[in-house]
Amino acid sequence: MIHQIDINYPKGSEVTMTLAEVLRKEGYEDGIEKGREEGIEKGETKALAKTVMKLLTKKFGVLSADYREKIGQLDAITLEMIIDEIWDGDSLVTIERAFI
Repeated sequence: MIHQIDINYPKGSEVTMTLAEVLRKEGYEDGIEKGREEGIEKGETKALAKTVMKLLTKKFGVLSADYREKIGQLDAITLEMIIDEIWDGDSLVTIERAFI
C-alpha cells in the first residue's frame, strides 16, 4: 500500500511514512506504559503478601512453606482483606477458611 502511494503520490508517501512512524511509536510507548503499570502492580502485591506473612507469623507463629506459597499467589484485594481481618481472627484456620 505504501509503495502504491509512493508511486501515485510521491509527496503523500512522506505523510504516510510519518503517520506509520507515529502509530508505531504510540504502540511502542503504550506497551512500555502497560509494562510499567503491570510491574508496579506486581510489586505492590508482593509487598502486601510479605506484610500478610509477617502479621500472621507475629500473631499465630511460624507459617508452613505451603501456606506461604498460597499467600504468595493471592491477589492484592484478597491480601488487603486479610490484613484487615488478621486482628479479628481467632486462629490461622479462620483466616484460611475465609480467604485462602
